[in-house]
Amino acid sequence: MLKHPDEETVAADVQMALEPFFDLARRAYFHWLTHGKDYWLSQSLMDYRVLSLSMALDIQACRLFRSLVDACKRADSLTANILARSLFETSLAMQFLLRPRIPLFPKVEVDKHGKAARDSDGRKKYVVTTKRSEAVSGCPRREIRAAMYCFRVYFDNERKAVDLKRLANEQRNANKIKPSRKRIKLARKFEHLANAFTERGVPNDFPPLHKMMKRRWYAIQKHGKSYSGLNVKELCFALGDPFTTWYMTIYHIQSNMVHATEGLSHLDLSGDDAIPRHFSTAVEVSRSLYFSTASFLACLKILQKEIGFGCLNEMAVAGLYSEWKGLFKQLPDAPSSDDD
Repeated sequence: MLKHPDEETVAADVQMALEPFFDLARRAYFHWLTHGKDYWLSQSLMDYRVLSLSMALDIQACRLFRSLVDACKRADSLTANILARSLFETSLAMQFLLRPRIPLFPKVEVDKHGKAARDSDGRKKYVVTTKRSEAVSGCPRREIRAAMYCFRVYFDNERKAVDLKRLANEQRNANKIKPSRKRIKLARKFEHLANAFTERGVPNDFPPLHKMMKRRWYAIQKHGKSYSGLNVKELCFALGDPFTTWYMTIYHIQSNMVHATEGLSHLDLSGDDAIPRHFSTAVEVSRSLYFSTASFLACLKILQKEIGFGCLNEMAVAGLYSEWKGLFKQLPDAPSSDDD
């Protein structure tokens, strides 16, 4: 681990100032990590593909949460917020897979002339809408959503492999005109990467799912750009609060850091000279940790609600969530009760 010369001192001060926040994050993480899940999964009547994908996303959520808490301990809210955005989108994917019903409907895509758009095979193209009045069929059940998620992964890898093979062919054709060892090396590198994406397919038991998917949903995944057919904003609005409010507020702050538009925040401009800031303040760390814990608890809540991991886990998650709400008043910059 690379450490800044002043890291130990600054990190110790931040951890001491925010001890209740770190304590809640630690207890939430270790409760879920050590809670027995195999028995409850074996008793579930939910489709095993939905369960498998949900628990895979659960592992992703745990890894992200562990890493961002470590970043907060190092007084690095920048890294924590980048990871927190990924954690939030992981919670969205869990909601997409596990909710009994989400208002997602296929509708015919219309071209600029107002006619039904068609693909290269002459078939109608479809997009996703959240309006029932525009739909040509009902919303997909969980099993179909699991298939949509997997085929999105498959089609993304397929697109990348095709693009890389095209680049490899361009280098080989150029080499025929003007031979160059560099072009041959590039072509081999592109082919190697293309093969790597080709191997990253979906599990063997998932391809048959396209037979149970209506052609509309299959076409949406093949030509669309996300597993839900919607962008993040549209999916948040389809899921409703608290995801809508989160997207309109916190998500944008996290996105600024992901897209490197927070450069000036790393400078202290309070004086005449710009002084570099290698660490985040306790206020910045508290915000990152507090709202990241909310995303992690949202993952635990949907898993408990839709799959069920016993009444003890239900009470534990409810208790952790209650503690999280109570910590709001302890945020260093929280509004006081006297504020209007």
